Amino acid sequence: MGLNLWVAAQWLGLEYTQARESIEWAYLGLARYILEHGLATIYGDAEWFPYWYGGVPFENTYPPLLHYLVAALSALSELSVGRAYHVVTAGFYCLGSVGVWLLAWRWTSALWPSVFAAAFYSLLSPCSWLMPSIAGDLNGYWMNQRLSALARYGEGPHVVSLALIPFALLAVDWALDRFDWRRVGIAAVACAAVPLSNIIGGFALAFGVLALVAAKGGRAWLYAPVIGGWAYLMALRWLHPATIADLQRNAQFVGGSFLMDRWHYLFLAGLAVVTCGVAIGLRQVSGAAKTSGFLVPMAAIPLAWEYFSFYFAPQPHRYHLEMDLGFALLLAFGLSQVPRAWMVSVAGLGALTVFGFVAGRELDRHIQPMKFEESWDLRITRWMANYDPAARVYFQGTPRFFAGVKYDQVQFGGGFINGLRIPIFFLADYGITAYKGDGKLTSAWLKALGVDYVAVGDETTEDPFRPWQAPRQFDGLLTEVWRERGDAIYWLGRRNESLAHAIPRGALMDKLPVSYLESDQLMRYVEAMESEASHGGVLQWVTPSRARIEAAPEAGDAVSVQIAHDSRWTAKVEGEVWPIQRDALGWMWIEPRKAGPIVVELEFHTPKWMLVICGVAWLIFLGALSQFRFPFTRI
Repeated sequence: MGLNLWVAAQWLGLEYTQARESIEWAYLGLARYILEHGLATIYGDAEWFPYWYGGVPFENTYPPLLHYLVAALSALSELSVGRAYHVVTAGFYCLGSVGVWLLAWRWTSALWPSVFAAAFYSLLSPCSWLMPSIAGDLNGYWMNQRLSALARYGEGPHVVSLALIPFALLAVDWALDRFDWRRVGIAAVACAAVPLSNIIGGFALAFGVLALVAAKGGRAWLYAPVIGGWAYLMALRWLHPATIADLQRNAQFVGGSFLMDRWHYLFLAGLAVVTCGVAIGLRQVSGAAKTSGFLVPMAAIPLAWEYFSFYFAPQPHRYHLEMDLGFALLLAFGLSQVPRAWMVSVAGLGALTVFGFVAGRELDRHIQPMKFEESWDLRITRWMANYDPAARVYFQGTPRFFAGVKYDQVQFGGGFINGLRIPIFFLADYGITAYKGDGKLTSAWLKALGVDYVAVGDETTEDPFRPWQAPRQFDGLLTEVWRERGDAIYWLGRRNESLAHAIPRGALMDKLPVSYLESDQLMRYVEAMESEASHGGVLQWVTPSRARIEAAPEAGDAVSVQIAHDSRWTAKVEGEVWPIQRDALGWMWIEPRKAGPIVVELEFHTPKWMLVICGVAWLIFLGALSQFRFPFTRI
């Protein structure tokens, strides 16, 4: 713990860092949203998040545990959201080694080898020795990838889940020893916390529990589903079945193409079988069974991708941190089998301590304070928020992450692509920046997506991502409203600058484009909104989860609403519920039951039955805690 504090101390005092490419900025925006709306993000007027990807349910913005903790600390301590984020993530970074120590100690019954393994995990990353891509990313072999992932890429939620996995496995192991509702309840809470921090961590935990159950055998196969089912019911509000479906679908296209066909699912099932086989085969040596059973799948997933470009699951390159965790646990077991293990471990611990104090505080260039108020990222997002705060803007690069740090800026992009509700985003987002035409097609796409302004940067842009292949395609076509050297913001000048449009029913898109250049239906839709055939429409947000539409459709019209479709939206006109349908772009549309002026009340809410189930699961847990005694008095 002390070594981790020494290494992470540089992180604790920061408010904003120089890691502009980091997704951390999006997390700060989510914590700020929670701080502003509180429990209304769970049930109330802030369950919908209208600021990303045409709108998403708030649980789709990211598994929320870290963001709630950051918001709570900020509210209770009056720390800024930025400082609270770094305090919380530094705490979990340090907690990770404690979890390794406790879990290794339980699985090996060897104190000093477990302490050494925890220190090793605190400072070194075997993934850099086994994966050239990671060694290149770290510029060497003697750095800690957990710290780099946290500081450079903003992997705070992933680091939180890595810290929680050992405690979850420890709790499950304890619960499987003897069935007791208190033990099972604690294990369920510990397991629920992991995917509520990070989905990859939750997937890794599932393999860890599988290895643990296989190593124990017998009734463990009956108890484990009870723990898993209870954990899911407690997390149900934030892991809605629709959210899981969105994550499963979108993850296949993030960071590469990872289409999960039946063969990949078959190989994934095979990996689960191998995990069980390893744990069962080594069952006579409990520590070997549990540690090896966890390491095998956690190493197979990233190494198969690194050397053979084969994936067992989407985004396989991200499991290298779980592989490091598995190596640390196996290291503890291996040392426990060495003669005079405690002496070897203490000697190694001394060497690691010296290494940690000498090299552990070498500052990553990203762990430096940023002069946030002077940053280009804030300047462009602040200007947009002040100029037209209600408009939907198309940002690329770092402004996508920065847009929510200080302001409630509606954008078509966002900070967590895995959670979006409109699959057309992948095709549109790539085409908009990669297309090298004259700008007319790109403008049509942007209008179809409800965008009013587009921010573009040329080769001299201050955006480190530099995504635009044809940054001058809008010159002379669109009105430039802001410029700073190579960066500009253009106004699209839509005829009706609203997200609601009364247009002929036949103009709606009913076929998903398979190519960015497949524009016939798209052009028909845009022309209907831009022509005299459009009978207007005004959409005003009342709260993030409620909107009011005023339109005057004629016979044969539909009201197109450029907000992502979700079955939890309801539309009422004069108290009568009108059905909401989905077009090929993923937007909602409503078929009016009468011609003439109408006022549509849109409202988004999570079904109450889901909240009841989740609440009952937590009440049962609280009941099970009666006459509770601290579980780990004997490790």
